Formats: sequence, C-alpha cells, structure tokens
Amino acid sequence: MSHSRTRVVVVGGGITGLTAAYRLRQARPDLAVTVLEASPRLGGKIVTEHVGGFVVEGGPDSLITFKPQAVALASELGLASRLTPAVESTSGSYVVRDGRLRRMPDGLAGFVPRRLGPVMTTPLLSPSAKLRMALEYAVPARTDEADESLEAFVTRRLGVEFYRRLVEPMASGIFGADPAELSLHATMPHLRAAEQQHGSLTRFVLAERRRSRTTDSRPAPGVVAPAGGLGELVTALRGALHDVDVLTRTRLVAVEDTGRRRYRLALVGPDGTPGTVEADAVVLAVPARVVAAATGTLDRDLAPVLGDFRCGSTVTVNLGYAAEHVPPRIRGHGYLVPSQEDRPARACTWSSAKFAGRAPRGHSLLRVSLGGPGRDVLTGVDDDSLVALARAELEETVGVTAEPVLARVHAWHGVMPQYTVGHGARVAEVERVLARHPGVVVAGSAFHGVSVPDCVASAERAACAVLASVDGYL
Repeated sequence: MSHSRTRVVVVGGGITGLTAAYRLRQARPDLAVTVLEASPRLGGKIVTEHVGGFVVEGGPDSLITFKPQAVALASELGLASRLTPAVESTSGSYVVRDGRLRRMPDGLAGFVPRRLGPVMTTPLLSPSAKLRMALEYAVPARTDEADESLEAFVTRRLGVEFYRRLVEPMASGIFGADPAELSLHATMPHLRAAEQQHGSLTRFVLAERRRSRTTDSRPAPGVVAPAGGLGELVTALRGALHDVDVLTRTRLVAVEDTGRRRYRLALVGPDGTPGTVEADAVVLAVPARVVAAATGTLDRDLAPVLGDFRCGSTVTVNLGYAAEHVPPRIRGHGYLVPSQEDRPARACTWSSAKFAGRAPRGHSLLRVSLGGPGRDVLTGVDDDSLVALARAELEETVGVTAEPVLARVHAWHGVMPQYTVGHGARVAEVERVLARHPGVVVAGSAFHGVSVPDCVASAERAACAVLASVDGYL
C-alpha cells in the first residue's frame, strides 16, 4: 500500500467503540487506531456517578451472566475481583396491578415459566390463564423462519393474560419499547429456538431440567456489576487504550469512499473547525440515524434501510433517601409497571438493595425509569418536573413522602433502539450494502442487541471483520 501504516477509525466512544478499539490493538499492535466521540465523555449510555457516597447509574446498572462476553472482558481487564453479584436475599421483583404491588412469580427467566409452582399459585393470573398456560405443550409449533412480535409469540404459546400481566411489563422494562412491535428474532431468539427444537416451551424446560441434573456446578448469579458501578469497565478500557488516539467532542459528518480501498472521513472538531482523516477501515459504533447521516455520500442505498430503524426515549431518575424514610414495603430488587396501568413510570429499581455499597450507611438509593411505550414524558419537561414525577410514583406505590437527599436525572433522547419486527432483515440489508465497501462495518446496540454483553459481542465481531478486511488487502 502507498501509506506506511494501516489506520482504522472507530466512530463512537461507547462500550462498543471502546471494545472494538481494544480488540483491534490487542490483535494487531501495529495498527493505528483512532476513536472519535461526539460528546465530551466516553462510555455512551454507561454513566456512573459517585455523589456523596451514592453510586448512581444513569444507564445500565448490571451485566447479565448468561451472555458471558462482558463478564469475560471485565475479567480480562483485571476487574474479576470487583464483580459482585446481586444480593440474593433480596432477589425477585414485583409488578403493579391496579395501583398495588404484587409479587412476580419466581422462575420466569427469559420469559419462560421454569418453575410450575410459583406461576400456578400467583394471584396475578386467573384460573383460566393458568389452565391456558398449562396446555402450552399442546400448542402446535411454528417451524417457519418468519419473524413475529414478542406479543404474538407469547400470546400464541402461553395466552393473552400471561402476556399482559407478566411478560409485557418485563419486556417493556427491559427494552423500553412496546412488545407488540418488538421482533422476536432480534430480542428473544432463544424462545423461537426452544419452540423449534423441542416443539413447546414446556418440553424445553423439562429438557433443561434433565440436563441440569447431570451437572454438579452451582448456577452462576444472574447479574453482576463492578463494586463501583459499570463506569469501572469504561475506565479500564480507556486505560488499556493508552496508545490509541481518543478524540472527544469530535463529530463525524460524512464517510466517503475514495475508490482506492481508502475512506475519507469529514469531521467537526471541538472548536467547530472542520477536518478530515483517512482510514483503511471504519467501525461505525453509533446510532442508526448517525450512520444514515454520515453515509449518504458513501452509498445511496443505505439511507432507505436505515430510515426504518426506530429509536425511543427514556429517563432514569435516581433518588437517595435517609433509610428511615423508605418504608420496607418490598424485599425485592424493585417493581415493574405494565402499560395498562397508565403511569409515567415503567419500572423502579431498589438499587441499594440490589447491590451492596450503592448508598452510604443509613441511606437508600432508588431508581425510577420513566418513559417507554405509551409514556411520553420527555417532551418539554425539565429535570425538576421529572424528579417530581418520580417522587409522585414512589409516594403512590410504596409510600415514600420525604424530601430526597439526592436527585439525579439522566435523559436519553431518541437513542434507545426499538427492534421492531423485521429488524434482523434490515440489519442484514445494511451489512449487504456495506459489503460493497470493504472495511466499513456497523456495530453496537442499534444493530446487534441492547445489553452491554450484546454490545461487547458486536464490537468483537466488528473487530474481526475489520482485521479480515485489512489483512486480506495487505
């Protein structure tokens, strides 16, 4: 090649972009890697603040362990001893029904009833709903590959009431979207796999139970987190990138294919000055709308597909209280709010009960999630009003009336991916078009999964694709 050193530009300094840069430099120390981040800080939706002894998470607060990529990365970065499981003695959660907290039945991992007793005795379901659920094994399995909504799948297999009272609040709480529109393939592919491989979810659970009897190992905790919050993962990644150029307040404007397997990126720097950088490969670890805006000159076939990607908005309000002002109404990690309750909140997490050390001695930390499907609370609402909404939620549901000693608001406007039905096909089409431009890849929550482990896995796939591209050309 005419230039002396192969350069890769990673656009996006969230967990995906940082992981991609780390994996690239780890595999090929000779690569010149540059990370561009439009905001003043790194981490994307991971925002951890330490305020007055509180550990405040503005975005995700934990790592799910059944997707091992993030835990493996954290361990590799020296954080293994920092990873702490959620407090088992306060496990479980609640759901709001008719304004009152009701205990969620245990054993609903992955939206599948893995334990019959708790589901059959819960007051959340009527006798007819329990009978319908018990007959799931007799429901014919779909064997085609067509996508369907999460609502359609659960209703088809387990009934309408099971969906509305149990799955809908869980799914909307996790994804911040309407499960009636969410793609099953993109959000819960294990459910379709279970149906296709075993004929029913009931047979799948029985098979899993038989398999577990053959192993003596204790099950891993469902979620873990660094003792000081997920920000520790971002800090560790940044420390590992000591020889990588990381430019914040630097916005991508456009990506141009020069026709020589080189790409020219138009940028706007911190002081508003335009600039350019050339690269042999580009990782676009940013929201779909940013990819669409930047790739208009790269390939005109991208914009129509990327225009069908949807994003929502959400708010997290962290409130700290003196412990004596928080009635011990629940013993779990928090509660979920179904959309039919018609409330601005979709969930509340008892953060200081979920993980030790999240609040100073004698205090409690609660996190209220506002917004989501049918809950437009962001338009024209200031932080004080959002805090008031969160406080009203806690007062009505669990009786917290005191003035909080801490209030932190984190609003996420139009950046929460909504994987509507057909999402996988849209991603495949984006990747098909980008194949015309070797070395340009997309990654991150807009495309390959919303959880932190999903983002880590997406970053690792992107790094492998880039390495294959540049190595094949050198």
